[in-house]
Amino acid sequence: MDSRIWLWVMIICTQIVLTAAVTDPNDVAVLNALKSSWKNLPRKWKGSDPCGRKWEGINCTNSRVTTLDLSNNKGIRAILPPSIQSLKNLTTLILVGCSFRGPIPDSIGSLKQLVFL
Repeated sequence: MDSRIWLWVMIICTQIVLTAAVTDPNDVAVLNALKSSWKNLPRKWKGSDPCGRKWEGINCTNSRVTTLDLSNNKGIRAILPPSIQSLKNLTTLILVGCSFRGPIPDSIGSLKQLVFL
């Protein structure tokens, strides 16, 4: 194979791998907003890429957050913000054992993919 073609194939493969590991920017913005407003976050919410860095309780499909499981984080004390509606591909939201206060925001109703709350 011509070395130029081989180089292009390698570049394209690298871009595919890098793109697959990056969380959707809208989902990152929501999760970063949660990080900045919540106390006692999960210990493994480190780095800038929740899907690529495998944040604790976060599962992703095709770079979109599909699961937010906070059940192992009993110390979270916070309000569940209306911005949760921006996690458009969220299918599972687990809040068992958390110390959330206030009402569940009406915006949860706009999560069309949500099947488990």
